[in-house]
Amino acid sequence: MAHAHANKASLNMLMLCFTLLNLSHNFAFAFTSQDYSNALDKSIRFFEGQRSGKLPANQRLKWRADSGLSDGSGYHVDLVGGYYDAGDNVKFGLPMAFTTTLL
Repeated sequence: MAHAHANKASLNMLMLCFTLLNLSHNFAFAFTSQDYSNALDKSIRFFEGQRSGKLPANQRLKWRADSGLSDGSGYHVDLVGGYYDAGDNVKFGLPMAFTTTLL
């Protein structure tokens, strides 16, 4: 009887190890390098969607159009271009634009 109990415990332990190994393999597979290129593409598209001013001909987001073409004209200042940030338009200098510059 003790031998049958030990076999059942061994079988349960083997099943647990197999399940954990399978889960860890699936978890590791979910984060392959293929996802990095997809994430980078989505990040770049996000920043392309935040552009302000006259948009380039190669703009991939077709629903976006030129915007803010007369920004600053009331004060005789050219504020056209840049990126939208939190609902407003910001012109970032190089230190603040690291993410955009890097992408």
